[in-house]
Amino acid sequence: MKNNASGSSSPDKNPHLFKKKYTRSEVEQLVSWFDDKIDKLPNELRLNESTIATNLPKTVRSLSSIILAHQNDSFETFGGYVSHLELIRLRLQEMNFE
Repeated sequence: MKNNASGSSSPDKNPHLFKKKYTRSEVEQLVSWFDDKIDKLPNELRLNESTIATNLPKTVRSLSSIILAHQNDSFETFGGYVSHLELIRLRLQEMNFE
């Protein structure tokens, strides 16, 4: 997070979280991180200066289910979904959400 001109805190631009391919253990760990927290997630989350994720619990459930449904396929195909979940987790951790 950084302070903007008004002194309030705003998320940094998207960090480079995207990887071409994720391992099964990376994906399982990421999905597992959300499992215990899904009912405590905020409804909205600012991901960057131009993006707000709404209905965050539904978004996380949807991304997780798509990734897990295709776990026998290459995680390379769904790397964007995995990196989006990583960005959500990063923003939550920046808010000290655990």
